[in-house]
Amino acid sequence: MARNKWYMYHEESKKILSFGIYVNNNKINKVGTVDKQGDKGDVCIIEYSSDMNNGIWHGYPSSGKGETIPNSILEEWKKKGYINNKQFARLNEAKGLYL
Repeated sequence: MARNKWYMYHEESKKILSFGIYVNNNKINKVGTVDKQGDKGDVCIIEYSSDMNNGIWHGYPSSGKGETIPNSILEEWKKKGYINNKQFARLNEAKGLYL
């Protein structure tokens, strides 16, 4: 079982973007459920927010819908076989990934 995390400094927002995907036996697995208007279902993505000044990190389940997951992170997930081409396209278009 692995929690795979990727971090990237987003120049435009001046923030660190961090996402993880929950993988077990080389397959993505449910990490939680989202339930908000237009975004409902079981998800495997973890989005991290941070307050670097205070060293505080918080992770929460995310579908990726409406989120800008850096292309380099999505490419790495695809390269490792965690997501396929269709899932890559959905996440790259910020449409979300549900299990």
